[in-house]
Amino acid sequence: MSTPFGQVWVDWIMLKEKVMTFRKVLKSNGHFSLTRGQKRICISPKDRIAFNRSVSDWCLRNAAICISRQAMEEALQWDTLAARVLSFECAVLMSPVLEKQLIQIGNCLKPPEVTAEFSTAQPKRWLHVLTTAYSSGGHTAMLKRWIHLDPKQNQHSVVLLEQTQPVPEVLTGTVQLSGGEVICMDFRKTLLARAAKLREITWTQADVVVLHIHPWEVIVTAALALHGGPPVLLVNHAAHIFWVGASITDMILNCRHSPQEDEWTDKFRGINKIMHLPIPIPQPEINSPRDPNKRQNSKRSLHLPEDAIVMLTIGLRSKYSPLPGIDFFNAIGSVMKSRKNVYLIAVGPNPDEVHWIDFKKEVGERLLMTGNLPQSEISTYFNAADLYLEGFPFGSTTAVLEAGAMGIPCVLPPKECPPPFTSDGIALKEFEQIVPMSEYVRYIQGLIDDENERIKLGELLARSISAHHCNGGWAEYLSEVQKNLPVVHSLRKINDVKEVPENLSTYWAAYSSVANGDPFSLVCKQQFFPPMNTTKPTDVLQLIQRGKTGYAHSKLAYILMDIGDHFYWKYSFLKAFQFYGYSIKQNYFQIRIFLKCIFLLMGHRGVKAREKVSKCKHILLSLIK
Repeated sequence: MSTPFGQVWVDWIMLKEKVMTFRKVLKSNGHFSLTRGQKRICISPKDRIAFNRSVSDWCLRNAAICISRQAMEEALQWDTLAARVLSFECAVLMSPVLEKQLIQIGNCLKPPEVTAEFSTAQPKRWLHVLTTAYSSGGHTAMLKRWIHLDPKQNQHSVVLLEQTQPVPEVLTGTVQLSGGEVICMDFRKTLLARAAKLREITWTQADVVVLHIHPWEVIVTAALALHGGPPVLLVNHAAHIFWVGASITDMILNCRHSPQEDEWTDKFRGINKIMHLPIPIPQPEINSPRDPNKRQNSKRSLHLPEDAIVMLTIGLRSKYSPLPGIDFFNAIGSVMKSRKNVYLIAVGPNPDEVHWIDFKKEVGERLLMTGNLPQSEISTYFNAADLYLEGFPFGSTTAVLEAGAMGIPCVLPPKECPPPFTSDGIALKEFEQIVPMSEYVRYIQGLIDDENERIKLGELLARSISAHHCNGGWAEYLSEVQKNLPVVHSLRKINDVKEVPENLSTYWAAYSSVANGDPFSLVCKQQFFPPMNTTKPTDVLQLIQRGKTGYAHSKLAYILMDIGDHFYWKYSFLKAFQFYGYSIKQNYFQIRIFLKCIFLLMGHRGVKAREKVSKCKHILLSLIK
């Protein structure tokens, strides 16, 4: 890395100011906390957003330096890290700087050797691009149902950009039945190599390209960064956070069909070509009203009393992480204390998670936890449920729709938990929760006590969901998308966009800080392949021994910056210390000397640097020995 020392020093000064701000925050009463090892760092949501922005800006600056040196693979790596950090927040939903960098990188790829071979006739070859396919839930389940419900007998193929696990057999079988194929790229190849391969595939094997990608996926934008070829559609399954791809998307497919989702896409991403394609939900085979005998049989199979009122909730454990004043466990605990015949089944959360352990102690055997289950094993729990509760502070819209489609009355979170972080949309607009937290418990108690109201609510919800998300109702939306497909792919002009209102961005930052942890730690992890991974611990020793030039000093400073010493101060310094093979427990006092040496090396240049390096070289060598 031949980065000029001056640029490193400028970055250091800018980030040091952020760190000094953080040190003040640590001493004050922050609103929320995030875990780093055994330590807790308290920060406010606004400070977290500002800090993460500084981390992503730092990554983008490094990407720009790499682009200026024509080191495009390295630039893509830095852009991946920037996108990964940005995707933890929702203050900004699109980065013009990142999009333009990816277009620059894409322009350096080899152009297609052939004219794009795509057709405007029917049926079409649909190419679905995923980062990874999962065995249960998520956009993988949506894709499988899409292919199954497509009434026009189109051919559907799938490209997987980073599949490290076996491809789910159910997805492979569904794709093959449509006449398509599953193409798994070698995830060990470079990002540029995969981008070039994707460009070739889209120009020769597709009439329409549909993106179901992770929010931080940069390969696709680089691959499609040119005019021409088949039109590109992006499924907006991460409508609540930042994602990459605004510059290469010809049409956005919004899955909720809500006014807020459309507003966010237009105002905060700068994309006004919007169509609606709701999440496809299997049409359940149910009687209306629900068969009480089937429900009782399901309760018996789960060893529940026949008179039990069963509440069901589904979601990842992180989605239930409490925030001040917004606590799923307190609310539902109050319900279960007041109604001794009420049971709760939780599908998804880990029984070993601390909040659920404490909740289990509170309600005893009336809490049943299954852990994560494949879709095929959840039906018994749906059949047993009298009431479905969407978790909060972060909801699970697909699970709400699946429960509601079966005629189960659903209780959405209190209004302190706003969409898009909880459920809304075309099928739920008559059922959106407007009850504040103070009345949430009483609302649930009322439904528990009134079976007729539960039946009425469940039937209305099932009809509404069926009209938009199931079979023929969903197929009508797909037909509209097909009628309005762009003729050819073109790049979108990237302009500056507005930021999400502070009350919403800080809500998500508060949740993200307790549920998603620290995004900068991802930058330091080796599995995210930042350029620092090419640096070995022995390189530092060699640089110190070779410390005769300014380059050696800047190189060492750059390596230390890569590891992140200047971020969380002593916590990241300990991380750096471990990175170079030291035992923190055995070298506690040496660490203090080590840190002083780092500041000396990064704080002086020229003659002073040589003097200081000479002075501390022996200390560092003794530590390494």
